[in-house]
Amino acid sequence: MTTDEGTVPPQPEERLLATGDEQLRDLIYGSMSGEFASSVDGKPATFPLTPFYDEDRGVIVVTSPVAFAKKADAVRKNPRVSLLLHDETGEYLVTGDATVDDDLESNAPYVRELTDREPDTPKRIANEEKYDFVETRAGRVLAGWLGERIVIEVEPRAMTRVADPQGPLDLPAWPAVEMGQPEADRFERGVITVVGDDGYPKIHPVTSIRLDDDAAVVETTTPTPITDGQPACLLLHWHDEASIKLGQRLVRGRSRTMGDAFVLDPGSSSTLRNEGIVDTTRFLLDGKRKTRAYLASRTPPGPRGIPLAGNTVQFLRDPFQFYANLPSYGDVVRYSIGGNTWTAVLHPDDVERVLVSDSHRFARYNFEELGFDFINEGLFFSEGEQWRRQRKTIQPTFAPRNLAVFSETVVDETLEAIDGWDDGEVLVANEVFSNLTLEVLTTTLFDVDLDERRLVVTDAAHSLSNRVDTQSVSAILPGWVPTRRNRDFNRKMAAFDEMVAELIEERRRDDSPRNDLLSTLLELTDDDTDEPDEDGYRFSDEALRDQLVTFLFAGHETTALVLTWAFQLLSRHEDVLTTLEEELETVCGDRAPTVEDVPSLEYTEKVIQETMRYYPPIYVLFRKALEDVTIDGYLIPRGTKLTIPQFLLHADERWWDDPRTFRPERWTDELDDELPEYAYFPFGGGPRHCVGMRFAKMFLSLGIATIAQRVRFDLESEPDPALHMAATLSPADDVELRVRRR
Repeated sequence: MTTDEGTVPPQPEERLLATGDEQLRDLIYGSMSGEFASSVDGKPATFPLTPFYDEDRGVIVVTSPVAFAKKADAVRKNPRVSLLLHDETGEYLVTGDATVDDDLESNAPYVRELTDREPDTPKRIANEEKYDFVETRAGRVLAGWLGERIVIEVEPRAMTRVADPQGPLDLPAWPAVEMGQPEADRFERGVITVVGDDGYPKIHPVTSIRLDDDAAVVETTTPTPITDGQPACLLLHWHDEASIKLGQRLVRGRSRTMGDAFVLDPGSSSTLRNEGIVDTTRFLLDGKRKTRAYLASRTPPGPRGIPLAGNTVQFLRDPFQFYANLPSYGDVVRYSIGGNTWTAVLHPDDVERVLVSDSHRFARYNFEELGFDFINEGLFFSEGEQWRRQRKTIQPTFAPRNLAVFSETVVDETLEAIDGWDDGEVLVANEVFSNLTLEVLTTTLFDVDLDERRLVVTDAAHSLSNRVDTQSVSAILPGWVPTRRNRDFNRKMAAFDEMVAELIEERRRDDSPRNDLLSTLLELTDDDTDEPDEDGYRFSDEALRDQLVTFLFAGHETTALVLTWAFQLLSRHEDVLTTLEEELETVCGDRAPTVEDVPSLEYTEKVIQETMRYYPPIYVLFRKALEDVTIDGYLIPRGTKLTIPQFLLHADERWWDDPRTFRPERWTDELDDELPEYAYFPFGGGPRHCVGMRFAKMFLSLGIATIAQRVRFDLESEPDPALHMAATLSPADDVELRVRRR
């Protein structure tokens, strides 16, 4: 050792490592455990670990639950680290430079992948059993925090063979650090660490310890060069074969020499045990608490608010500008409106998690805190088994064989509407297309003629839009508050409910055989007419009512808006309109389009895609976290409301070239290959994507084709209209189009 006189004993030979070193790879595969050391300001800290190896990149991978994130904090400050690895061939000290990856979502599957790549050894089997348990429901409750892992990647620099400990570790009780003999007898390994002259921690296996008053006189298998007063740490630990039960003690202090002996004067001591019911319970609860504290420290950034009101005033003043400012804080942004904490998700990968891969961890949010009792039993807001059965019942209505029948109604009703337009007449497009889509939906899905009752539906739709207008205080007030908009909404919805009840009773009195959605639903509602479905499920009268409301509102309002925006945009872009007309001439000639033409109407589809990108009718999706979730390393606590704003992702310059230009030509095969899947999702995504998506696409293709064949429109209203952010993204003022027959 290095003494005050400067005597330096011979050191083991160090071997520099090349990428993909086979000896290092085999050593890691064979090491069930090892020791990992880092240092800050010359003060080392050492912990037991299970090493992994990424053969593709030639790096050693060390993981740590976020509950024990101090390892990563030290590495961020000083990347020079060391590992002491051991297998049946001996003990090896590996030095290298480390980086930290705290992307918790990608780390868990990455570590699982590394485990699956390893040879079939006891180490792999033990790790797989641990990961399998953590992924179960019970495992997530008891030890789910173990799955929240930080990854430390070490690029190996050099490896040194060190002498093996001979025989069991010899330890006495150590009163100065409150270690009794029973604890000392459990420890199977001990290592002492100091920082070398090259700045890398040097880990030395310990063979025995004897006490000199409070100090520990440490015997190591290799010479331990030190300078008196140099910081050092002693790690003692044991674990079972699966590394589930374990115990460790870390003693930090100062080192000095006493003759040829290494002496550690203790300064602080810490322990960790996971053995027995008491220790295990403490271990699990402490880990969960520390994990929550770590994640809470990583709360998503967001705009500052004011006491009590949060960001409510900013949002109500200008919701579009409020949303436009959110990306400046990142892809996961936290804010507060109406006393609720919200998190906006702005990256396609995170959207995919919420809507698809982790959809079971989120539910639709229906603003229940505001007493917003609206279609809660319908397909749009129902949850769990009720939603699954409803979806299973309703889905066949939109099968291709039915779409072919429905397509004839789409074209016939569109032609009838066109016949009622005079050349030179100015149409209020949003009203005209609302009437058209409502007529098509009620005929195809419910086989009813609304006649004078059409106004009841449109009045209710307008009242709903006003009720949730984001620039009105009513949007964040409970439904029982007697505001003008709340009273109007309740009155219009009562009239709508009465009308729906009349439609249902009229159909029940009519025995004529029909093949539409309403008939299917009635068969699963009326006890005296039919059996329940194969799962024994029946629709309640309330659920039946909510299905009709869902399709009358969601179906007609959204489709009408796409038609409105499409022809508003076409009237402003003659080159696009000309290309569309040329396609219609080529595909259809003088005849009306049919469902068989839809696959050939490729440019028409591009116009629809670009319209729904530019003006998505459903512009924000709402979810609620059912459990604590981390997104991009940020904690999203259970109960947090999430917004997924399509209209922002559809215009994000990271994914779209010149996004504020209407350009259907952008929709190419190359774009499909390059575009992240959830950079564009006008029909939602995952298991809860729009059930009527194929119907809507068919309707839009044939509706636009039929109209564009026969008329052109001149825009008479504002070319860039103000927008109304309510139940849908609609024009604040009427869109006026002048008819020019072709």
